[in-house]
Amino acid sequence: MIIALVYYTLTIRNQNRARQAQLMMSLYEAYRSPEFRKNWGEVMDQEYTDFDDYWGKYGSQVTREAWSN
Repeated sequence: MIIALVYYTLTIRNQNRARQAQLMMSLYEAYRSPEFRKNWGEVMDQEYTDFDDYWGKYGSQVTREAWSN
């Protein structure tokens, strides 16, 4: 019984590590995509001084394209 419990615990731990690795690879793949790079560049080129200024210029009600980036 103890051996089965230890085996089960180790299996669950390894599955969690594999899921974390898969998540990181998925995020890295999305980060490397040309579409993400283009959109990120557009977001970084936006000029604003504070959150209210940002929301007034690029908020969801003002410009859908800038908000979706």
